[in-house]
Amino acid sequence: MNDWLSAPLPSLAQSLRSGELGFEEFIDSLEQRIVERDGEVQALLPEANRFQRVRGEAEAMQGRFPNAAERPALYLVPVGIKDIYHVDGFLTHAGSRLPAEALAGPEADAVRQLRKAGALVLGKTVTTEFAYFAPGPTRNPHNLEHTPGGSSSGSAAAVAAG
Repeated sequence: MNDWLSAPLPSLAQSLRSGELGFEEFIDSLEQRIVERDGEVQALLPEANRFQRVRGEAEAMQGRFPNAAERPALYLVPVGIKDIYHVDGFLTHAGSRLPAEALAGPEADAVRQLRKAGALVLGKTVTTEFAYFAPGPTRNPHNLEHTPGGSSSGSAAAVAAG
């Protein structure tokens, strides 16, 4: 599979689970895509050493599941988590300027379930302040003069930008 960006999620997940799409090739192409697009789209919150972390988590998962038949359904599928959900290892700001300590909490059940299913947390996505009204810096990847709007703007823009 050379063009995973246009693949339906079930096909991508199967290609990653089976090893048809190698995780190194996949992570490299994912990094390249984010470097190409996210500077202008701003769907993801900044994270130092994002791909060093992602590669380490992918390698650890490969070590836990060397047998393709035993890999979980979302093995190595990248997910962006809206910045209103707590994710272990990430700060939560909910699109606000409040200190992260004021919003600290345990990892969200939804995130735990995604990880249990084999998903890789690519990072946190931009949200409107407290998922309510004021738009964040995210741009519509099809027209950078526009906001994608709404509390899921970062998530929507990340998907639309591939």
